[in-house]
Amino acid sequence: MKKVACIVLGLALIAGCNSEKSDEKIREVSNIQGQEAARNAIAAERDYVDSKARAAEADLEKRQRFYQALSGTYEGAILVNRSNFKIRLTLTPSLPRYVPSDRVRTWEEVTADLTNLYFNVQVVQWNPESSFSAVGCLVANVRPDIIKGKINIASEGCPNFYSFQISEEAASEVETNPRLASTLAEEIADGRLESVSQVRGKMQPTSNANIYTFSASRVEE
Repeated sequence: MKKVACIVLGLALIAGCNSEKSDEKIREVSNIQGQEAARNAIAAERDYVDSKARAAEADLEKRQRFYQALSGTYEGAILVNRSNFKIRLTLTPSLPRYVPSDRVRTWEEVTADLTNLYFNVQVVQWNPESSFSAVGCLVANVRPDIIKGKINIASEGCPNFYSFQISEEAASEVETNPRLASTLAEEIADGRLESVSQVRGKMQPTSNANIYTFSASRVEE
């Protein structure tokens, strides 16, 4: 009986040891699988963020093209109460154009540029017979519609409301109808057009309900 008891005890000890080794192996495999799953999750999150950053960078590049194409000074004429006045618009981007590199910028870097990109616009009107009779305003945080190729300027510090769109000077006297602003905006976004040659729009004073039209051509980059 003692021998039988010893044999049974020995088998129990062996079974216990095997069980402990099996549990340890399971924990080891589970730990490895958990680490691999964590690494995969981190890699997937990094790829997702990088993808968002690249998409935002592409959007920023299109916007920068529009800002750079429109940046500059434009002068033209506006008829107000049967009197010819001169009008000058100067558009200055708030940020220089970012030149992409091999490095993928972070989502925070790109969104910061998207948030802080806008036009500072100065509008001046004057009687050509007296340049000292000029009136105007400087408006910041002006954000254009890069799809329609339009800009609205409205500010408490500006006595008039301005709305204008990008245009182009006629190639000849026969061709009097310029292409649509949205068409030009698309060409700018695609990189086929690098500079806007003209803007056309309207001005509405805050003191009356009249609307006056104007056109202005680029005179300075």
